[in-house]
Formats: sequence, structure tokens, C-alpha cells
Amino acid sequence: RVLLVGSKDICANKIYDNNNNKGYNNRDICKAMYTWTFNQRGVIRATSMRHHKVGEEEAPYMYTEGDDITFEIQLEELTMKGWTPYTTNDMQLEYTMLDPHIRSFLIPNK
Repeated sequence: RVLLVGSKDICANKIYDNNNNKGYNNRDICKAMYTWTFNQRGVIRATSMRHHKVGEEEAPYMYTEGDDITFEIQLEELTMKGWTPYTTNDMQLEYTMLDPHIRSFLIPNK
């Protein structure tokens, strides 16, 4: 990750303690920037992953064209409070076996 900042004074003490008119202070902005840059938050990891044919429980040695597949994954995001469950509505799965090439949206559990 790379962070580009337009001013060397962005986290200076004189600016750091000032509040702007929207109620945000520079301390929160600087903390959000450096924690993201140094991978202290905003990191996503997979903790569990499972796939199998629809109607079966075990993953086969290989899939063939026309097989309907169930894919399940549990994701966690690193936040300032530690690892927390991560949910999103726009994650995609891409499955490639020479040919065919499948790209599909993942549907979160409710």
C-alpha cells in the first residue's frame, strides 16, 4: 500500500489538534491514513472455504463442464477492534478450468 499526501504538515501538531467545521478532527484522519497504509486495518482474510457439487457434501477430485457448484467462504476484516466478520454485496468468484471460464457474484448469508 502507498499513501500520497499533499502536504508535509497534514499531521503536524498545529493542524493535528484543530477541528474543522464538520466535526472531524485531524487526529482521526491521520490515524485512519496510517493504520490503513501499514496494514493495521482494512485487511481481509479467508478463514474457511468450502466447495462441492450441488446436492453433495464432499468436494470431488475434479469438476466437469455443466456441474453446478456450491461455494462457501467466510471472510474477516482487520479493524481497530481486531478481526471482525466481513460482509459485502459485491464480491465475485472466478472459477477457471481451462474452459469454461466462470465469473459470478457471491451472495452473502443473512
